[in-house]
Amino acid sequence: LVPAELKGAFHAAQPEVIVVPLETEPDGSLGPACLDEVSQRLRAARPHAVVAGPGLGSTPGVRSLVQELLERGLGAEEPPAVLLDADALNVLAGQIDVLDRAARAMPLAVTPHPGELGRLLGLSAEEVDRDRLEVARRAARRTGAPVLLKGVPTVVCSPAGETVLNLTGNAGLARGGTGDLLSGIAGAFLTKRMDVLAALALAAFVHGLAADSARARLGTLGMTASDVATALPRVLRAIECGDLPRVWQRLRPEYASVAVGTGGENRGPHA
Repeated sequence: LVPAELKGAFHAAQPEVIVVPLETEPDGSLGPACLDEVSQRLRAARPHAVVAGPGLGSTPGVRSLVQELLERGLGAEEPPAVLLDADALNVLAGQIDVLDRAARAMPLAVTPHPGELGRLLGLSAEEVDRDRLEVARRAARRTGAPVLLKGVPTVVCSPAGETVLNLTGNAGLARGGTGDLLSGIAGAFLTKRMDVLAALALAAFVHGLAADSARARLGTLGMTASDVATALPRVLRAIECGDLPRVWQRLRPEYASVAVGTGGENRGPHA
């Protein structure tokens, strides 16, 4: 779902993606003008997951659109899992009660970086980073939704206090666009009806390992978000084919003693 003016650009960049053009506000952004159409489209499509935020903008119209869609439950009888990232969080700065109400009505996930989480909680990014674990846990309790706090380490917390620290990834993930890629990966896992906390933890691990693969080929200074996306299929294939332990130990030898597995007594590499 994109502004109508961008339909051609999206088709040219990603011809395999289904693009739905939406009516825009006078300033060219999305807003209340497309609210009914978005609700109808979601009701008809009955998606398992929705990702909102990257590239959305932070205009008053976007704020109204995000708030109203969350209040409506995205127009679906059986609400999809909803992942909010980037501008969908920026427009809710200081309105954590909106997220709390939404989490009671639908499976909800939020994936902020320290600045976005700080704006939600009324803190600076520096205050968030000083105590990443505790701030992420506090945010999960207050929103009622699992939280993935981007950064080093990436912290994934549930409202009940379950916590995952991810060990994959590198400084190349500071590039623009890598956070949007992470939210897309998590959204893809949510379409499989995964538990929200598990989907966020797996997304963080896969995203970071793809970044480590890109670093191994290109070095940290030259890699981009597109390079991480290009490496992603190889990482997913390693998981699918049971080759993850070898890939993990080659890309992250400093964690070679951490067992990688899917069951039994093994501790996952993001435990």
